[in-house]
Amino acid sequence: MTDDTKTAIDKGGPLDIRLRGLLGWLLPISLGLGAFGAWPTWLTHGLAGLWAELAAGVIVVGVMLVNGLLVTAAAGLGKYSAAMTFSGSSLLRLIICAVFMTGAWWLFKLEPVPLIIWMSLFYLVGLGCECAWVVRALRKQNNKQR
Repeated sequence: MTDDTKTAIDKGGPLDIRLRGLLGWLLPISLGLGAFGAWPTWLTHGLAGLWAELAAGVIVVGVMLVNGLLVTAAAGLGKYSAAMTFSGSSLLRLIICAVFMTGAWWLFKLEPVPLIIWMSLFYLVGLGCECAWVVRALRKQNNKQR
């Protein structure tokens, strides 16, 4: 692509985005969610439910962090690449989480109901955190260019 055919989103060079920023969003919110939901999970499913909650949290946060690494790598190519990597990997993240959850359920004989509920909750929270992380980096860069 030549310079005169670039769109506004392509201009400006690499996107300044750090994995540390995602950690700052994802870890405290996920830990808070897990702590907040531990008591109801304990009351409804006991210790087996807490193990399922822990497994769901670890798997989803791990998948989100790996995706964060992909986004930061793509950010070196520019804003468009980072945004498309984030958007394009949404379905893949969900599928990978489901596959890992199925593996954890089968391998560790976890309670399926809390596992599915917590995977859904952690995934939605993780998606929101990752979205806020990417949007914040894009806004910062756009404000610098003005």
